[in-house]
Amino acid sequence: MVTLQDLPHEILIDIFLYSSNPQLVITSKGLYQYLANLPASVKAEWLMIKYAHDPRLAFHHGVRWAFFNHDVLRNLDKRYQAIARLELEEGKRDSDRPQKRRRLSKPTLAIKAPSSNALIPISFAGKKVPYTFFDQSPTPPERIALIETLLTRGANVNEPNGYPIIRSSSLGNQRMIKLLLSYGADPSIRKNSALKLAAGHGHVDTVRLLLENGVKPDADVLKITVKKEFWDIVKLLMDHGAVPDMATLNTL
Repeated sequence: MVTLQDLPHEILIDIFLYSSNPQLVITSKGLYQYLANLPASVKAEWLMIKYAHDPRLAFHHGVRWAFFNHDVLRNLDKRYQAIARLELEEGKRDSDRPQKRRRLSKPTLAIKAPSSNALIPISFAGKKVPYTFFDQSPTPPERIALIETLLTRGANVNEPNGYPIIRSSSLGNQRMIKLLLSYGADPSIRKNSALKLAAGHGHVDTVRLLLENGVKPDADVLKITVKKEFWDIVKLLMDHGAVPDMATLNTL
């Protein structure tokens, strides 16, 4: 029986690129493995086709796809730079012919043209790091590197709704917490949710890290740890100023 995998490489690549159904890659395990090993340039081209041939949109939306990595991002950066150079050249030609200004067949991307050969990184300002990036502990090194790249390019470290540091704290992922804090994450966001979850899961070192970064423990988090009999965390919280309410005090 002939399958998709029996097609010539070039035809299979074209089917992948122009398929409107992203579920194509999971139609079979063999096809998934085959397409997963495609070069970054092919994956970047798929994103470009899917997102209106705009490298910025391809980056902003493509980062959610499992195959997205630094190699794909570098390829999109190069495409972004190429468009910027093209617009620069078109602008020069138009300025030389002010009376015969040529109308572009496609809308421009309003990209700041490069003044040198340096690669222009696509901004990620104000965007959210996909929440799934924080659901694994320990986080793989390549994922940590990608998260840091997104933060360096302006990703909002506290969105969505404090999830990055809260989820990382619930998992006891100290390396990720330190990274988020270095980019200005609010460790007290959502009424000390990060501290409450870290304490509730018994992550004493994570609790210590949050306290050392300015989180103020309250009676609620103390009540949680007393109920679970995490006495080392109870002591740590009280050493940092947590005051038990009467109900909690009666159980000590």
